[in-house]
Amino acid sequence: MLHSNRSTPGPAEGCLSATLSGLKGTTKELGSSSARTTEAQMLSLYRRFVATAILITLTFGTFWGVSILTKAATTRSFGAPDPAQIQAHAHAQVFGWIGLLIMGVAYFLYPKFKSVDSRNTKAIVASYWMMTTGIVLRAICQPFSENALAGAAVAVSAAVELGAAVMFGAVMFGTYRRSQNARHISDVFIFTSIAWLIVALAINLFTMLQVALTGNPIVGEVWNLRRMNVEVFGFIITMILGVGTRILPRLLGLRDMKYEVGIIVAGLYTVGVYTKAFGEMQSLGSLLICGAAALYLAEINPFASSARNSTASSDHLGTWAKVAFFWLIASGAMMLSADVYELMTGMAAPHAWVGAYRHAVTVGFITTLAVGIALRTAPLFHGTTLHSQKLVTVTFWLLVIGNLSRVVFQIFTLTKHPVAYAVAGMSGYLELSALLFFGWNIYKTFSKPAEVTEKVDYRCVLFAPTPAR
Repeated sequence: MLHSNRSTPGPAEGCLSATLSGLKGTTKELGSSSARTTEAQMLSLYRRFVATAILITLTFGTFWGVSILTKAATTRSFGAPDPAQIQAHAHAQVFGWIGLLIMGVAYFLYPKFKSVDSRNTKAIVASYWMMTTGIVLRAICQPFSENALAGAAVAVSAAVELGAAVMFGAVMFGTYRRSQNARHISDVFIFTSIAWLIVALAINLFTMLQVALTGNPIVGEVWNLRRMNVEVFGFIITMILGVGTRILPRLLGLRDMKYEVGIIVAGLYTVGVYTKAFGEMQSLGSLLICGAAALYLAEINPFASSARNSTASSDHLGTWAKVAFFWLIASGAMMLSADVYELMTGMAAPHAWVGAYRHAVTVGFITTLAVGIALRTAPLFHGTTLHSQKLVTVTFWLLVIGNLSRVVFQIFTLTKHPVAYAVAGMSGYLELSALLFFGWNIYKTFSKPAEVTEKVDYRCVLFAPTPAR
């Protein structure tokens, strides 16, 4: 019998305790030939989603964004780039980069959370092709949608993406219904996020139909802002908070969130997102969002030392998570200050300030945490070790310096100083380099043969007990 005096078991002990007790149904199913085949299929699909997400951010996402930012820097005006290109690029980042990453991880991991086998691989493959096709069509065609054929294409792309989102929700709900596990607070966040995803893509279909019918490639400011709030705060951050309640306590040695506290957080946050996106008092929505996020952080405390958990003390994720949640706090404070400015002056906050806090939340929080978690979990899922820890360090500092430069110097562009524009423009190249190194690290990791052992098996890490309160 293996015992340890540590408060939290390490990977091997986790296999002998939490994995066998928490995954009884799954471990039985994995013993059959058909289940092993399904597991291999799901791992292959997970890699496909992740690889496509990285490819999209390195083309239509971050790369395109760098070209847009370069134009803004060289002209010393953030209003110079084509708004249709900005919107198409942002759509590719939200749904092609983070959206596909979320879908791939959810399809692969959620059945393990619920202790059931993976099913509906045909629907998963269909949702992958539908979402990917829609994203590529939108990116290529929106800037040219004054043309009737291109306009029709963006409308079709929106309909296909909405269909993919509904299919994603159906597969996930089917997994939930088949489980006999007790409800976990992550379930509430995950399905709230999926509901917001469907709402976001329904708005997207509405706006793309307008583009097709009017021949105007630029989505109007009101609906564009509503969709952005639903996409970023509703879909993406809600999903991150939900999955975070499940995996961050295991990976970082943090405490589990109490179900009752989680319900309060989810309720406040959801009302805040609705109010900010559709209500008359957007400042109230911001306040509710920030209040819910503060309660979430107080409950799991990601800034606590991770040394209690041997699975986390030797890897990078603790640092990445601390930086990401710092930017969540900073972007929330900046968003609230923008709302206060509007309330006091009756005028919209400066574009440079708004753009800075949006970048702080999308890159500083979302991308930093997504990349950090992917670098930690991708080798676990694949059953091997990460290709290069040195590239992790390089990726981290490029992303940190790039994001900090963008946020700080975009604000300084309010002074109209040419150095502020130059540094803000340079920041995009740093972030693109970070994602290139990240993509190469993941590619080389996936290229390695799987060597599943107790030390790298994800079941040993993600289902280990968490510290007692």
